Amino acid sequence: MHKKNGFTLIEMAIVLVIIGLLVGMGTGLLKILIKKDKISETRGDLKTVYNAILGYTKSTKRLPANLNVLGVKTKDAYNEDFLYFVASGMTSSDLCTTKGSYLTVLDKGVQKSNVAFIVFSKGENHCNQTGNSTSAVFRILQPGTMTSGCPQGQVEYDDEVRYADINTLRDMVCNPFKIVTEILPYGMEEYQYPTSHLEATDGTPPYSWSIVSGHLPQGLNLDNNGTISGIPIEDGTFNFTVQVKDAEGRTATRSLSITINPNDPVISTLYLNYGIVNHSYSAVLGASGGKEPYKWHIKSGSRLPLGLSLNGNTISGTPTQSGTYSFTIKVRDARGRTTERTLSIAINDEFSGSTNSNGSGSGSGSGNNGSGNQACNSYTLTIIQAAYSGDYIESMLTDRDCVDLRKKQFNKSFTLAPQTIRLYKKSDCRASSTVSRIDLVSADSDGDCKVYILCNGDKDKCQILNSAKVYCWKAKFETTNKKRYLKISSSNCKKSKIINGPNNIRVFPSRSDCRSNKNQLCEYNFNTYFQLSEDKDLDCRVKIDDNCNLSND
Repeated sequence: MHKKNGFTLIEMAIVLVIIGLLVGMGTGLLKILIKKDKISETRGDLKTVYNAILGYTKSTKRLPANLNVLGVKTKDAYNEDFLYFVASGMTSSDLCTTKGSYLTVLDKGVQKSNVAFIVFSKGENHCNQTGNSTSAVFRILQPGTMTSGCPQGQVEYDDEVRYADINTLRDMVCNPFKIVTEILPYGMEEYQYPTSHLEATDGTPPYSWSIVSGHLPQGLNLDNNGTISGIPIEDGTFNFTVQVKDAEGRTATRSLSITINPNDPVISTLYLNYGIVNHSYSAVLGASGGKEPYKWHIKSGSRLPLGLSLNGNTISGTPTQSGTYSFTIKVRDARGRTTERTLSIAINDEFSGSTNSNGSGSGSGSGNNGSGNQACNSYTLTIIQAAYSGDYIESMLTDRDCVDLRKKQFNKSFTLAPQTIRLYKKSDCRASSTVSRIDLVSADSDGDCKVYILCNGDKDKCQILNSAKVYCWKAKFETTNKKRYLKISSSNCKKSKIINGPNNIRVFPSRSDCRSNKNQLCEYNFNTYFQLSEDKDLDCRVKIDDNCNLSND
């Protein structure tokens, strides 16, 4: 009989101890794995909430008032709500232009003072160790740092935290802070400058303005609110750079310029009354512009009729010899600017009663105005055509104002006092050079107080016309018969056509004939500009009838 083998009590005890050790080690390892998994899950959920806040901000330019509006999970892996704190003013107003009461975060010893929001989990210990709405500073510590104040006493810091500052949010959702003023109005020397307000967008008001390089014309000032005003006392173009600073210290700059037109003196007297030998004579000279008082004198080499002299702005005395005397008057203003004009006085023999051809003297000048014609009280100026070298005349500078001509409409008329006007290719009376300078008095050769200007597109300068002929650079032709069709070169066939510049227009009896270029009824050819005598209302629009005759539209 064999003896049965088995475990002794000691052996069994050893086995049980080993099993216990293995179970204990497994349990500890399992706890570590579960802890890491919960930390990872909490971080992932926190990132989802953070990105949802950013998405909400992109679409609304505001921060959410709470996390419930985001439509995502708002609890961590420990079934605790994420804590969310936001700077005041950021949930109800556009954060691009609103200054909030920002949060302060001390992130592992580095202070951030412009934080817009912070969101975090209390971690495994279920204790808020970062801060709350009553905290002056939210503190983010190194993981494992021992803290007090939790119900459990001293515990390791394990909060998971995310935050964003206001600049990060603005870079993501806002347009850049910028100055939007591009052009400033022209001014006239020694006249009140049109008050101009500089403008900026996408900043936080109030704004503070300054000039960081260059300077304004002497006499003009830029105040802290961005208003340019004053009376300029020097002419020229002045370049400068302005800077604007908003309530949060953001800055933007822009280069601008102001052009001040000269206010040179102009002799306004165009002709002088005649005199009679041995009879008292007196005539008062007039001037405008510049800065008074004026000083008058006769230009060297010129002389008045014998017996007359110039005192101030008055020519007076008793002429002693008949004849027509031409002389040049000069005037100097208080700032030393001068202009001159050639005038004449006819002195008639005593008792002859005769005068020169118009009973007076005449004048022509080298100042801003000058003409041998007698000036009208006002002129009707008509811009017949504004085309110029492939472009258009866009503005006209009168005595004080810049007139916008960009509508390019034909026969645009203005009533102006006697003066010199300038035409420009740019809409703000500014170009590398003046296209045309026109003295209305000189241009009105027939004395009817009407002047016509034609810029026909192929000349170096605009033409001055003294008759009411109407020229068109661009005109609309329209058929009176629904069956008729018009065509320009290879363009489509239509019942109305607009021709522009040198071109031809052909008339066909039907659309099919027009498309196939057959049975052409007639053709009109036009040069660079053309006169339409049938255009009675001067609008460069005409009708074409069944017999290819033109008529007023």
